[in-house]
Amino acid sequence: MTVNFANGDAQKYSSNIVSINHFTDGTRNISHSSNNGAIAIEFDFTKSFADTSIVLWGYTPVSGQSSYHAGCFCQINDVTTLSNYTRYYDAAHFISPTASQGDDGRYTSCYWNGCWNSTDTGLDTAGSKRVRLGWESRDSSNQRPGYYWNPDKRSARARERTTQITVMEVYGNINKFT
Repeated sequence: MTVNFANGDAQKYSSNIVSINHFTDGTRNISHSSNNGAIAIEFDFTKSFADTSIVLWGYTPVSGQSSYHAGCFCQINDVTTLSNYTRYYDAAHFISPTASQGDDGRYTSCYWNGCWNSTDTGLDTAGSKRVRLGWESRDSSNQRPGYYWNPDKRSARARERTTQITVMEVYGNINKFT
């Protein structure tokens, strides 16, 4: 199967999908302290070419209501220079558990999805890249997106839940994909 994102332009590769990486985070019960920001999950992948873009999607299960609004973000950076990154707050959609939901309450999710162009800071080279998932409140208040990410056995009825992220390296116009 060939997927064409080139919109009629010349294709550099036999398929416009250069590589697909999948990440599953087995770290259970990632506890969020009352803080105005943190990077809760991070993982590395290898970007094959400098002129390719990144399409990322996935989710993180969340339990326990702490804030209805938390400035969740997804960031991709160059592993060699961690300050060389592109962070998107619009690449994260947090659905908060309802008020007073503890371990027996509903589990919800933080959904991750976004497109990073090959010219974005930290993505303009090939090599090791790092995805960072976290939050940062705009007013420095101690808001956090739930008490636990990847909850496991928080109640007698609950089973493990894990973060699932897919990273696709593509060549061509990512706007045709989104």
